[in-house]
Amino acid sequence: QRGGTYGGFHWSEAAFSKIELGETIVSVLQKVVLPTISLTNGYGLIETTLNGKNQFYELWENHKEFGFHRFLLGLGDMVELGLLTREQYDQTKGSYHPDVFRQEFDCEFVSFQGRVYPEFTERHINADMPWPESWQTMVFAIDWGYKPGATVVLFAYVRDGKMFVFDEHYQHEELPIKTGEAIFMRKRQLDTAKSVGVGDHDIARNAELLARGIEVGLADKVNVMGARMQIKEALYFDRLEVHPRCKNLIRELESATWHIKKEGELDESQDSIGHFDCEATLRYLIRMLSEAEAKEPDLNPYDAMDGASARAHEMWRNRR
Repeated sequence: QRGGTYGGFHWSEAAFSKIELGETIVSVLQKVVLPTISLTNGYGLIETTLNGKNQFYELWENHKEFGFHRFLLGLGDMVELGLLTREQYDQTKGSYHPDVFRQEFDCEFVSFQGRVYPEFTERHINADMPWPESWQTMVFAIDWGYKPGATVVLFAYVRDGKMFVFDEHYQHEELPIKTGEAIFMRKRQLDTAKSVGVGDHDIARNAELLARGIEVGLADKVNVMGARMQIKEALYFDRLEVHPRCKNLIRELESATWHIKKEGELDESQDSIGHFDCEATLRYLIRMLSEAEAKEPDLNPYDAMDGASARAHEMWRNRR
């Protein structure tokens, strides 16, 4: 809204603003935000955590041009101010991926170049990964595509805080009924007690699955870079494993490259058969379902004996 009648504005998490149609953070500031305080000689506050060297970096570097003072406060500064001990700083630093810590805690403009997932190595490919147990929750995510993009479904389960991607479905020019059949096949094969899924924002195809009894919610697509950093952290701390049958996911994790001009975006020209559709699916999977862990049932050792012993054990277990 424009009108020149505001005395001030507060723009929160500016680096994560979703701006489209060729506009940028700087152009929105010039065209919309600053004119609203021009007549009142008002004040503005822009604050954010960082998001690589994206559009906000241009504003940060040219702050004097817009009449702003800038102030950066990182975790290291908190130590210098006596508000945090060096031990607390080191403990926090050791709990995060180095790039995440540099960006989110030390407030550095981290530039992303080269491979997106250099953390992904042979140790993350597990040919001995078991199929999920019948009591476990099968989690799946879908990235809808047709051509040149592919429809991808990744199947996984979570145990002891680690995500195991045990299978994939990858197909070009596929109708949603076929995708639904692939999901039903995995469910029948595993005889899982529960499954939870999320899908890309193709309302019609998600509705097709819902009509066929496959519950699927909408994937979180808001913070793409945040989801990628979550994958990088999971690989860095060995909280993610992939079965070798997921050959397209492995190919994309090994080949995904940052775009040299578009900060924080992938260079899709490096994917010869799609649009890094598996990488997108993994983002939905790890962002929304990485904590969907089912507890192993506590089997009653007296079930095979007399009923009174079994009931007594059940009462004792419920009191714990």
